[in-house]
Amino acid sequence: MDEHIKLMGLLLNSIFGVALLVYILHQKKRYGGRILGPLAGYTGGTVAGILFFYLTLYMRVNLRLPPASSDSSLLEAVIFMVAYTILIIISCSIITICFRLQGNVPPPWLKKTGRILILLILLGFAGYFFSAPASILYRISHFTVENFAGFFLLAEIFFLIRLFFCSRKKPSRAEKGLGNSFSLLFLSRYLVLPLFVFLVPSLLRGFLFLIFFQGIGLGWIRFFYLPYLAHLRTGRKTGELAAELAKTYHLSTREKEILDLMLLGKNNREIEDQLYISYNTVKNHIHSIYRKTGLKNRYQLFLRLDRIRFP
Repeated sequence: MDEHIKLMGLLLNSIFGVALLVYILHQKKRYGGRILGPLAGYTGGTVAGILFFYLTLYMRVNLRLPPASSDSSLLEAVIFMVAYTILIIISCSIITICFRLQGNVPPPWLKKTGRILILLILLGFAGYFFSAPASILYRISHFTVENFAGFFLLAEIFFLIRLFFCSRKKPSRAEKGLGNSFSLLFLSRYLVLPLFVFLVPSLLRGFLFLIFFQGIGLGWIRFFYLPYLAHLRTGRKTGELAAELAKTYHLSTREKEILDLMLLGKNNREIEDQLYISYNTVKNHIHSIYRKTGLKNRYQLFLRLDRIRFP
């Protein structure tokens, strides 16, 4: 009975995670992927981990493997191997967001380090499972498996704390709040874990923690990130930026009109309806605006607006 309750909890978490991922990808399409792309990676990794645990628990419940059998040992090894790999992917996504919220480009070594760690963990599990228990290879593999994923989690905590203190130095209150909220919310995953362990019954513990683990991303987008973008695209200096860009980059009259509407938060369909032009024409004009100005998406456009509002 306990296993079936856990299966139901994992299934509900998976459904919630997929819905959240669809929501993030929708916002990414609208505002660009500078922040929301890595956040989608974080959510996708979480969903993949939950689905994997669901499948393994489902197989264990239905296959009824003996605790000491070789098949059960191999299954547990595969579970931990995939779990550690997903943890590295999730941590890499969060560290990427930390760099971007500080206005920096993530360094090339970040992805390379993540790939190397994943490779080492895969090799560690192979050596751990297929080598003799008393051999040197077994000891090295055991150390790799037990510690390397933890190193990346410690790095994630370090960069979240670093983001918090760096955000406090930002001249813009909006950027300061954005960085502080992200660092504190994602650090809270580690701070509330002891509360779940001691205060929540074991059957509900995993379900509630996974909902909390995923829901942090939704809460940050809904209550901090989207209001930040709304803050960037409102105010009296919106027209000032549009006029400045139109003059500097020789935008046409139609491109200037579309730029004004973009700064007011209109999406492509709303621009199409307001200017009575086709959707493809809107896309072509926006592509021309990005090409002339050197911008890549709406997020960069809003950042440009923020710089003239908070010099």
